[in-house]
Amino acid sequence: MRRVLFGVIALIVLLVAGFVAVPFFQSRALGRQLAADVAAARANVVTRTPPPRNPQHDNGFACLAGMLKVTPRDLSPFSLNGATKEPDLSPWVRGDAPLDTVPPELEERARALSGWADEMRACGSSKSLKYFTGTEPWDDPPRHPEAVLALTRFTTFEVRRLVAEKQPQLALERCNATLAFALDQSHLGLLGAMTAVASVRVLASHCATAFNALSAEEKKSFAPQWVVLATRLASAKEMIETERLTASVTYFAPLVDTEGIPRVREAALLDSTMFSRYLMRRLWSAWDPRLRALVDVAEDPAGRVRASAEIDQLFSEWWVPVGPAAPVNYGKFAERLDEGRLVLSVLQWLANGASGVLPEGATRVDGGVEWKDLDGAPHVIPVAP
Repeated sequence: MRRVLFGVIALIVLLVAGFVAVPFFQSRALGRQLAADVAAARANVVTRTPPPRNPQHDNGFACLAGMLKVTPRDLSPFSLNGATKEPDLSPWVRGDAPLDTVPPELEERARALSGWADEMRACGSSKSLKYFTGTEPWDDPPRHPEAVLALTRFTTFEVRRLVAEKQPQLALERCNATLAFALDQSHLGLLGAMTAVASVRVLASHCATAFNALSAEEKKSFAPQWVVLATRLASAKEMIETERLTASVTYFAPLVDTEGIPRVREAALLDSTMFSRYLMRRLWSAWDPRLRALVDVAEDPAGRVRASAEIDQLFSEWWVPVGPAAPVNYGKFAERLDEGRLVLSVLQWLANGASGVLPEGATRVDGGVEWKDLDGAPHVIPVAP
């Protein structure tokens, strides 16, 4: 009887030990794979096709890292955090107020920021993109989205002024340069991709207005640039894979001591107790293969809906810790990326003579082409009569 009891107890101990040990060994294997994935991402070079003419920089992300260090502390009224300052200059920044009533305060701010804007958008004139210290996606570069969107708003104001001054070609060059720079940010993961799409949404109609003001010969010579421009936007697969690496480094890397993994946030764990670390290891083991499956089907709308649902289902399990590692609607973000691609396709259609079949999701309306965002709000890109 004692032998049977001892055997039962020993079996229970072994089962519990195995239950606890399996996530530990799985996380070690995931750590080794993560180190290899990070090394591959750091070695990857995004090249331009075709190569840009007269590039100003070798690595666009190295340029970005330098510019973020010298970005002015005050980007108002072109940054969101400047909207509440007095006087309120936002109507002229948004284009709601006529240019002939621009206050002197806005003129002064535009002059003060023009040099920074020129240098920032010049980062888009680079031979390639390669992760650089300070601008790797898991670095969470300080003020990165703020700076990109401030440059976007600055450019819209600048383009409106130049078109009004009968300089549409210069306006289009600056609009195009800012678009190119903004699209490069889509290679920095989820936040970078959404910043890029937001810039495209804001700039598209202004770029189109400048394009419509060109002569027929100027339009013909400029048209190929918008075709090339669309190639800068990262694919949904690239975006989600980069986000998988970023989330792994941010939330799960503290669980392992594998060399080659960036250490960005030791406080990512709920706490340092053995039980919380066990739950996070178990979560990592279940989360990682689901993210990889989503990456594989990222370009298939139906497939990514199913894969995203499986990730959501994981986070609904009772044992999953409530904390920094939270569910993300990757499918919805991929749709936002598709939205940006649609707008770029409309610009290509416009550059090709505004003839032929419109991209799916766009319709002709009086004065332009209408497309609707995921919230159902209509947007119009102007087309010359």
